[in-house]
Amino acid sequence: MNTRIRTLGIVVGAAFAMSAHADGVVVLDLEGFADVLYALDVAADGKIFAEVSPDQFQTCGYFGLDPDGRLLTNYGVGGRLDRGTCARAIRASADGGMQALTLPGLEMRDSSGALVSRVSTLFTPSVQQAFGTAIARQPDGKTVIGAQVSQCRVCNDYDWAFSRLNADGSLDTTFGTNGSVVVTVNGRGAARVSSIHVFADGKIVATGATDLRTSPPTGTLAVRLSSAGALDFTFGANGRVTLGAGPGFSAVDSQGRIYVVESANGVRRILSDGALDSTYSTASVALTDLSALEVDASDRIVMFGRVANHGAITRLDTSGAPDVSFNGNGEVLHDFPYGVLVSTSQPSCNGGLQPPNSLLLACAIGSEGDGTSAGQPNLAIARFTDAGSLDVAFGSQQQDADTYPDALTIMPASAPYGAAHVFSAPVTVTGINGRTFVQGSDYSIGCTGQIFSGASSITSGETLCVRLDASTVAGAVRSSTLNVGGRTAVFTLTATNSPADSIPDAFGFASRTDVALGAVVSSSAITVQGLEGYTTVSIVNGEYDFGCDGGFATGTISDVANGTSICVRHTASANASTTVTTTLTIGGVSGTFSSTTIAPPPPPPPAASGGGGKSGGGRLDIILIFFLVSLAGLSAYRRRTSRSV
Repeated sequence: MNTRIRTLGIVVGAAFAMSAHADGVVVLDLEGFADVLYALDVAADGKIFAEVSPDQFQTCGYFGLDPDGRLLTNYGVGGRLDRGTCARAIRASADGGMQALTLPGLEMRDSSGALVSRVSTLFTPSVQQAFGTAIARQPDGKTVIGAQVSQCRVCNDYDWAFSRLNADGSLDTTFGTNGSVVVTVNGRGAARVSSIHVFADGKIVATGATDLRTSPPTGTLAVRLSSAGALDFTFGANGRVTLGAGPGFSAVDSQGRIYVVESANGVRRILSDGALDSTYSTASVALTDLSALEVDASDRIVMFGRVANHGAITRLDTSGAPDVSFNGNGEVLHDFPYGVLVSTSQPSCNGGLQPPNSLLLACAIGSEGDGTSAGQPNLAIARFTDAGSLDVAFGSQQQDADTYPDALTIMPASAPYGAAHVFSAPVTVTGINGRTFVQGSDYSIGCTGQIFSGASSITSGETLCVRLDASTVAGAVRSSTLNVGGRTAVFTLTATNSPADSIPDAFGFASRTDVALGAVVSSSAITVQGLEGYTTVSIVNGEYDFGCDGGFATGTISDVANGTSICVRHTASANASTTVTTTLTIGGVSGTFSSTTIAPPPPPPPAASGGGGKSGGGRLDIILIFFLVSLAGLSAYRRRTSRSV
């Protein structure tokens, strides 16, 4: 049973054989930014999925590679999946897709990387503040999730929580209580589930750290649950095995024995009843900065990590001794180009076993632009053979990412003193084969006028323009530095002896008519033209909005530049057929916007009347009715009289 895990930080140390950078290494870049490795998994068919973050784990993206290190053309866009929410754990699925355990829930993606579904309810409502950290897939398609959980919102005590989802994403109510179970850990600072293993009999073993306030954590725990989610009291002490400090990662061999890392004692082996195997010893192996732990098909332990700025792999034989069939001494130290990024907050390397017998080592490395591990890193993946040599067939048809562009030169310029928004001449980026980062203040990609400030990305053949304001002092020079993939270029702007024109072209707003009484009326947009420098704007009887995005204001401001879009608004009159006028003044030039309310409705037509008007007509109606009633009564009297005679 192979288990891919995220790294906390323990490293394998001792004497290593060095391997130089050569074929067998693929260098990738997501968007030109600092691609820090976050998680790695290898599918049963050998496909590789790597999660990286270009922005300090605010968002993450993915690479999908075929077994030989070529980007999967049908995965995302050319093997890259756009950034989204970072996953705390990823797991390749049998159908070629992937499960990603994110903070909002469990994402299911198909073989193209497309999001198929997202399950948001991972635990029953009684489990509060659950933060998923590990995932395992059962043979029947059900998914087991492990999380650190706080049962109150203010305390600093943490426990472990587990849930099981059916194949359709619903909570499996046969597990624990309505699908979830909490295991008391009493962890301080945090208590993370690092690894989960599902056995053939349905039992579940989870390992992890119980106190993350120190590095390495001061406690390691292994628990075993029944298939129904109850603690298995036949394992260790009441279902628990407590170990010393360590990251909590584990792996399971073909006999069901569990391997867990302890910082002081190396790898410990736990038997099926929870007892520590005294015949297995790796005390002579120094461990520092371990990033992944696995068991291969021959039940040998494989550890992946970092030593200084080098990637490292160590393999132990079944007795726990260094496996001399692997590179002669059981250890490989690989020198990646530009060195491995050294990070104190996130593991720099990860690794995995690729069927049938290859070993993958993935690290965040430095870039050509800085030549060290301190700059914008890329992701490098190397494959090693079962004997520990670099597999030169890996990535042989994959072009490495080149994100370090050719030299850039931005021509200097001059403008009248006080001139605003002066653009440099376009400069074209060349010499890269993917996207690379851009950092600077006020620049435009494509020179379209859309301004960026901070970080963005660019690809070969695209153009850049830099925007500056000239000094208000004649002869003074201002400059702006642009960093493109590690290359820097400077745009300088010299203020001439002539002042910038601060008087705009004439402008005006179209009037509005037939406006509802008391309505708030907005004008169409005008664009300020004819300015070289900044100028003032003021308004009378209304409000203005720069950009026409709803941010209306009043008063006088003094930093309006050429090309600014402005809308105005006011409240229409409460009286009919009345005009309200707003006056906007820009640099001494005024324009007006007026609205006229609707005309009053016409008076209603006079009511029809008979004779002397409405009241007289009413009296005539009464007299007529009285006459008719009397006539009817007289006729009835005559009929009765004639019958009696």
